[in-house]
Amino acid sequence: MENSGIVLQKWRITISWAILVLFGAICVNAQSFPVTITVQTFGAAPTQLSSFADAAQVNGPLRVTLTLNDLNITGREIQLRSS
Repeated sequence: MENSGIVLQKWRITISWAILVLFGAICVNAQSFPVTITVQTFGAAPTQLSSFADAAQVNGPLRVTLTLNDLNITGREIQLRSS
């Protein structure tokens, strides 16, 4: 009889954890950003930082793509900062 009490107690603990995990998974929301930034480099990277901003080059070694993920937002203003 004592053995079935231990099994019942373990079963209750397992069910309690399962309910807690399920409730936590339903209530947790991940943060999603409306803008995704993708940075790509082409070829060998220049040795000087000023080479990235050379206006004479049409296709520079660095490409930055901004993608708007939220289609409900229009006219989103975006600032790029580098450090």
